[in-house]
Amino acid sequence: MKRVRRAALIAVVLGAPLLARAHLKTSYAGAGETLRTATTLVLIEAISPTRKTPEGAQTAVRTVAVVAGAAPDTFDMVQQGHHLHSLQAGDRVLAPLARSPAGRWRYVADTRDALHVERRTQRATLRFVARWRAAPAAPPAERLDDWIAGTTDPSPLARRVALEALTEHFDQLAPLLNGARLEQLAAPLVAPGGAEADEEIVVRLLGRLPEGRGAVWLARHFPHLSPHRLRHPAAAVIARHRAPSSRAALRRCADEAGGTLATRCLRLLARMGPAETP
Repeated sequence: MKRVRRAALIAVVLGAPLLARAHLKTSYAGAGETLRTATTLVLIEAISPTRKTPEGAQTAVRTVAVVAGAAPDTFDMVQQGHHLHSLQAGDRVLAPLARSPAGRWRYVADTRDALHVERRTQRATLRFVARWRAAPAAPPAERLDDWIAGTTDPSPLARRVALEALTEHFDQLAPLLNGARLEQLAAPLVAPGGAEADEEIVVRLLGRLPEGRGAVWLARHFPHLSPHRLRHPAAAVIARHRAPSSRAALRRCADEAGGTLATRCLRLLARMGPAETP
């Protein structure tokens, strides 16, 4: 019961977008570090749905591609512990594996979500993983441009790794995110057809930039943010920067957007209070 209450509290603190993915555990391995350090890394496809066992879970899988190490053509992949991923037949996942003393193939990743690979982006994902594992260790500042580029990679897994890396090291990297780098990171927010979940993370990163730099960018581009739902978190970021450009963007939103977005912008304006007089 205590674990359930703790998970509910974490969901409230982190926000509604994470609620559906909340687990009882609060600490997870990063996808990038998992991909980099796995001794045996195999792209597998579930042959049948994952089934619960007294020790955890088991999935019959076939090997699609081997990134590192070796694995048989087909085998039963075992998961143990409290943090289990449920796969459906046909799901493809990059699986870090270890052979148990009893000869079983154990799935050993401890990421928040399984490392899913979409069939249509499989080649792009495998190319990304090969580059990621081969890249020499370097300070975050030297990896920044690669991570920014990764946020628009065709592979959803590559984007996940890049956004995780940026989020983890953001306080250190924020002073370097200006000018062309800021424009490159934020550009997908005004390009239709992106992944909404990824783009919401970018909005929240912009909100962490010092001196309101991200809020200024969002205020300038607010009417063009895509999809429309992205404007809700963007409005909250804009409102934290009490500047004329913020007030102008929120006022225009309140007057023209309509619906719940207009109501939200009006409330944020009210919370900002009256404009300062010179």
